[in-house]
Amino acid sequence: LEKFGLSDYFEVIETGTKKMHDKPKGILKVLDALDVASSDAVYIGDAVHDVIAARKTGVDIFSAAWAEGTDIEKLAKESPDRLFSTVEEFLMFLREL
Repeated sequence: LEKFGLSDYFEVIETGTKKMHDKPKGILKVLDALDVASSDAVYIGDAVHDVIAARKTGVDIFSAAWAEGTDIEKLAKESPDRLFSTVEEFLMFLREL
């Protein structure tokens, strides 16, 4: 996040581990830590399984499709709430908020 200038936008970060592969559980853990309802949150992910996990928790999903090798067409077929193809596009969106 620091590399792309995004660290100031996040209060809590939950990453996967060898012990925890349950993305919906991780999303709910962050919501609980922030005391935020699913309807008031957004999950940002770069894969189809991120879209699916966010949908399971009732959280909106923004797809970060800028990584090399990302299949933008597959992500688009999952109908994320927003799809960003570059970091710059995502940063512009955040700044407009």
